[in-house]
Amino acid sequence: MPRATAASFVFEGVGTRGDVSPLIALGGALVARGHQGHLLACDDFGREAIAAGMTFHPTAARVEVGADRELPAGVRLARCFFPALAETARVVRGIRAGARRAPVVIVNCDRFVATSLLGERDGLPLVRLHLSPFKIRSRVAPPWPLRRQAEGLLGRTYLKYRLPRLLQALDGDDRVLAIINRERSSLDLAPVTSAAGPEPWVRGQAALFPRWYARPAADWPAGITLLGFALPPPAGRAPPALDDFIARQGPPLVFTPGTGVAQVAGFFRAAEACCRQLGRPGIFLSPHLAGGRAVGPTDRIATFDYVDLGTFLDRAALLVHHGGIGTTARALQAGIPQIISPLGFDQPDNGDRVSSLGVGRVLARPQLSGAALAAAAGALLHSPPVRLRLQRLREAVAGDDAIARCADLLEQVAQRETGGAGAPGGVTVTEAAPAGARCPAWT
Repeated sequence: MPRATAASFVFEGVGTRGDVSPLIALGGALVARGHQGHLLACDDFGREAIAAGMTFHPTAARVEVGADRELPAGVRLARCFFPALAETARVVRGIRAGARRAPVVIVNCDRFVATSLLGERDGLPLVRLHLSPFKIRSRVAPPWPLRRQAEGLLGRTYLKYRLPRLLQALDGDDRVLAIINRERSSLDLAPVTSAAGPEPWVRGQAALFPRWYARPAADWPAGITLLGFALPPPAGRAPPALDDFIARQGPPLVFTPGTGVAQVAGFFRAAEACCRQLGRPGIFLSPHLAGGRAVGPTDRIATFDYVDLGTFLDRAALLVHHGGIGTTARALQAGIPQIISPLGFDQPDNGDRVSSLGVGRVLARPQLSGAALAAAAGALLHSPPVRLRLQRLREAVAGDDAIARCADLLEQVAQRETGGAGAPGGVTVTEAAPAGARCPAWT
């Protein structure tokens, strides 16, 4: 196949590390193929984007989960829609001017971000990536905890009547529509009467998780491509202090509440009690450990602000975390059991899926304690069936090359914008669209 036409790919990442790191990996892969890669995200990711060869454009402040809970409900709601719209519009305008006649392709992970409106207004091709099953709207297989109500004797009734009414009410909520239409008006876009209308400017949709993790539902976007987890090789190595700790203490229990979670003292108190009860070493990861520590001193616990899990998790015994999709995938890649204590967003759904796969447990945050963690960890660590399932899933993850496959698909969109035919490298992604589908995955 001839080499794909050089293009400019504009990635918008809203959120914390698990939301942005896959975009940096994709951007770096495309830069290596001769394209331009631009990342629009908060300041935290500038160094990584530049190291990947991308141009970085800071557009939003750092996101901290739960940090806005004291704000009025209306303010919290407004922050969920189209953050940094004016700044993003300015940046994209400059990128388009610099691209000259080369195609510009938008890549984002949510319909309610600034680049979605810009794609609509300016007719830019847009590709939507779904980092977790939670983000894909479905009335057939809704995410947890809605999925719990779809089970049992009344499950069909719930799916046929209650769930559609719930989604319709959410999509038509006057508060939501007021915020959406205010931002649309700022770009001279017509108002909408539903938050879930069709998006014909979206040229393609792909999922960055494997089919065995979430089987596509009948009402998912037609032909959506499931690529596997986006797990780039770690940049660099684990800190020498961490390597030395594992060499001295043996495989640790690893605890991380997520980089965007600021209130961590209770989480790590439970973690320390768990390590003490099981007699196992622990590694605590968080940039919010007050003064470097959230618990009393012990030579069997090591704390770090941040360490790429890909550098050492295969030498750990178990991972306890919040349930972000990136962290979940790293544990599956390492072949170790995990305990998920979710806070919100996609985390409860990821926890339920890990539990259903038989390689982890879910502990609700209010029930999180040293005793509960120790009981769950002990059961997972001493189960031969769990070890067997982990090994099989580890082999399945190792067989994926999601970043390269996604880069192929993004190149295909750019080629089609310039009249090129076919996907680079012989990749074929055309699939039959089921009746009634609103938007094909790849057009």
